[in-house]
Amino acid sequence: MLDAHPRVAFISDIHGNIDALDAVLADIREHGVQAVVCLGDIVGYGGAPAECVRKIGDLCPIVVMGNHEAMTVFDDIVYLEEMPSSIRRPIELARTSLTDDELSWLRELPLVSKIGCFTAVHSSLHHPGEFPYVFRTEDARRNFKAQTTPVSFHGHSHVPIIWEEKGPVVKAHKPALANVRLSQEHRYTINVGSVGQPRDGDPRASYVIYERESRDVTFRRIPYDIESARRRIFSTRISGRNADRLSIGE
Repeated sequence: MLDAHPRVAFISDIHGNIDALDAVLADIREHGVQAVVCLGDIVGYGGAPAECVRKIGDLCPIVVMGNHEAMTVFDDIVYLEEMPSSIRRPIELARTSLTDDELSWLRELPLVSKIGCFTAVHSSLHHPGEFPYVFRTEDARRNFKAQTTPVSFHGHSHVPIIWEEKGPVVKAHKPALANVRLSQEHRYTINVGSVGQPRDGDPRASYVIYERESRDVTFRRIPYDIESARRRIFSTRISGRNADRLSIGE
């Protein structure tokens, strides 16, 4: 079980990018991390949704639902015909690529999972079923009001960042590629970035390793075969825009 592992990797926003996922999982293994939590959006945008869902389903003891899973399995979430093709076509691909059992598994994913001293969510703990973004200080404040653990981890924006709550003060910290030790006296919500479609100008895959006892957080950036991921997108006739943005981290 997850409680037996002192080090946990958090991955999010894979978005059908099996090339990026495989590179991240290899890096996780190299660092001796045996527990992996997935923060949602396994599908969407990329060309290999079924492969990613199967790998995550086999590997991760904790997976929460992202908005792209919700769009895939719940028809009343959004009218797909009103969505841009960059979103609509990958969702249609996921619906036709996944088995009935895999679609049922996605449908049963929780929106929030609390594991000991931390909480996992795709977006914000404030109305998680509406999938709000945590972009501004006020967004982080709303999340902290709903947060019952010292630390929470999320994705959704595809941009890695640490939000810290110290009494009435909430501030953001841009993560560096080094250990960040979280204070025992403050609370945090941490965006782990995106495995499959980073949007911070760095095209390398992003994920986080969390040391539960020391509360050390390490942001990892992993290069992967972007051209292979682009070819998969083009082969499925998904919007070329989805392929182009991988090269520039947008």
